[in-house]
Amino acid sequence: MMKWTVLCVLVVMALGGCSGGSARVGAAVDAVDPKLRSFYSHSYAGLDVKGDRLIIYRKPDAALDAFVRGQIDDVDVEFRDAPYSLDELEQLTERVRADWHYWATRRFPLRMVIPRLDGTGVNASSPPTTPMRHGQSSGSVTATSRSSWTAPARTGIVPAR
Repeated sequence: MMKWTVLCVLVVMALGGCSGGSARVGAAVDAVDPKLRSFYSHSYAGLDVKGDRLIIYRKPDAALDAFVRGQIDDVDVEFRDAPYSLDELEQLTERVRADWHYWATRRFPLRMVIPRLDGTGVNASSPPTTPMRHGQSSGSVTATSRSSWTAPARTGIVPAR
């Protein structure tokens, strides 16, 4: 579980999702993220740090909100609604990964597929040497030094229920 948390934090920081924050906020993340992933993954989607504020993305869940407030009292916490939970997005992530051959034939060999922290879909990336053609998929395609594709959950690739 700790490896997963460390990986998620590293990915968020690498993708520019976190804008720093204090040690107090970092301690709050360490305190709640693993527990939210374990006990509230049916409604929890992810979290982000903006300055000294912790933003929790989740499907509305009074029990989750109360749990977070009970664990953290010295950090400003903002709850934001997410369309999909971590459970739903992990299923979508696995479906995209399972179709690695399909993506490879579209000149998009998958290197990494992860749920978006805001609960709106998944992010996928391919090696930097992969040439991209705009408009090749229903998600948005960005051709930069790192090729990436974002699949909003509402584009036809939806979480299995």
